[in-house]
Amino acid sequence: MDLWSSPDLLIIHLKRFSYTRQWRDRINTLVYFPLEGLDMSPWVVSDEHKRDAVYDLYGISNHMGGMGGGHYTAYAKNLENGKWYELDDSRTTEIHEPDSMISSAAYVLYYKRRKPREMKHRASRVVIPDSKSVKTKGGISQLTDGQQKD
Repeated sequence: MDLWSSPDLLIIHLKRFSYTRQWRDRINTLVYFPLEGLDMSPWVVSDEHKRDAVYDLYGISNHMGGMGGGHYTAYAKNLENGKWYELDDSRTTEIHEPDSMISSAAYVLYYKRRKPREMKHRASRVVIPDSKSVKTKGGISQLTDGQQKD
């Protein structure tokens, strides 16, 4: 994947279903995604746009269940007060520990590009307890159970 420039909004769809001739399975692999400081510059082709390619998460769509059915929930960040909320049918709950939103139910990630005046912190440090990184590029890691990554 290559980007010529960095879009204002970046939507990442995580492949959660596997299709073969005989089987259709849900992929439950935990994919770590940063809440702040997603650096997409490794994928931006144009050098002049690389410096503007840092994103902060503002929403997550979750799916629990299988291909034939399931339940959707969402997390959304209030950009006015910076607080996170869980949206589940008719209930809205404030999230006090945003790291708890990172789960194998995450299905679609919604990122907003940082404005140049917000760029003073390029990327945040990734700390993943009780996990082992399988693939890493630009801040997104696919994880399996195992050792700690510092």
